[in-house]
Amino acid sequence: MANKTYRVGIIGGREIAVGAPQEAPTPPLQNEIFHSHTASLSQVPRAEIVAFCDHHPELLDRIKQTWGSRWPDAHFYTDYKEMLDKEDLDILTIATPDTTHAAMTI
Repeated sequence: MANKTYRVGIIGGREIAVGAPQEAPTPPLQNEIFHSHTASLSQVPRAEIVAFCDHHPELLDRIKQTWGSRWPDAHFYTDYKEMLDKEDLDILTIATPDTTHAAMTI
């Protein structure tokens, strides 16, 4: 398993979940600030995002524009239960309002 690629799914299409890296405004931070789940995962060599989910189709369109070239084979869902049924995920990140985390996790 040392070379395993981990299949990741992300629920949530707002900035905290899928925002692009931002340039650091001043030192001591150099290069980029990774403020979203997707931006952070883009730096993990063995993580492959295979699915994104949000119930707002316009947010899924934005995700495709931002991350489509990085993960061109990712699938897009508007129903997290469908995503969980269809995808064989190793890792799931939930970036939705706090009140929805428990139900999605269970």
